[in-house]
Amino acid sequence: MRKLSTLFCAVSLALLAFSLMPAFVAGQETFENEDAKAEWQTSVSKEKVIKGEQFYATLDLVATIRKIPGGAYGTMIKLVNELSANAAFSYDVIGRIGEGSKELPLGSFKMSKSLPDLKEGAKLEFPNEKIPSEGYLVFPEEAKFGRYTLYVRFTSIEANASFIHKDITGMVRNYLPPQTFDSGIRLADIELIEALSSDAIPPLVISLLPNDGRAACDSVISITFNKPVEEGSAKSAFSISPEVSGELKYKDNTLTFLPKRKLSHHTQYTVTIETTVRDLANTPMAEKFQRTFTTVPGPSRWWLWPTVGGSLVLSGVLIYFLAIKHCRKERA
Repeated sequence: MRKLSTLFCAVSLALLAFSLMPAFVAGQETFENEDAKAEWQTSVSKEKVIKGEQFYATLDLVATIRKIPGGAYGTMIKLVNELSANAAFSYDVIGRIGEGSKELPLGSFKMSKSLPDLKEGAKLEFPNEKIPSEGYLVFPEEAKFGRYTLYVRFTSIEANASFIHKDITGMVRNYLPPQTFDSGIRLADIELIEALSSDAIPPLVISLLPNDGRAACDSVISITFNKPVEEGSAKSAFSISPEVSGELKYKDNTLTFLPKRKLSHHTQYTVTIETTVRDLANTPMAEKFQRTFTTVPGPSRWWLWPTVGGSLVLSGVLIYFLAIKHCRKERA
């Protein structure tokens, strides 16, 4: 009975995993050299889209480390391991409509991951990673209709631990397929088709600025839609948490929020656009948009310690000599 129960659970989990996978799988590939062996599989959520329609891809990649270098890279690896650093992977998603064709940029994004201890036998993994990690991909208005091959291309990798932010692109690229940083890993093919009516496309957010992990405190917040929307509905649909007072302006499909004061240091803000946004044909947004960003840490206060410490020492010495002088007067 226990065996049947175990088998039933295994089959159920397998069916659930299959149902959650995107509909169209591009296939599996492998790469290996003396430093690592990598295996990956990619997929895309839709086979055909129209301009402005949301879709996403997935990357399931495992790179097994075979060799740890010496020299400067070896020293850097030891430092990264000791600090238990997280890594911020910056990447682009691009499309090509044919061999040798001009690249069509679909966006620049970031994903954060915990790095394993980089040693022989360790695995650098991207388990069924959604591309982009937050939000969706859309084809811009200037895109030509046709069948595109999508690629994900890493641009830089930064290790972050407490106050240390170190570019480790050169170190990590030894353990990933070379196309990861050059032509890009092929995600899948997708066809851009012409919509029957532009009114059939609901309004949606195609970009948010700032969109990185360390935004400046004097940033303004810009939300760009895929098409013109009704200004009043866009303004009323906007919110930011923690709450910030400011002014909203709308122009050229972009809603801009100008804070009255600078944003707080080292604070995570969440920007929300509700589905009450409507386009000029009164079509509502299909799903709520929500994205977070974090402001930079505050300035270091380490320079205060010598000043405060020095003042305390001088005060103590002064009090000591005054006390000795007082005692001598009392004895006299």
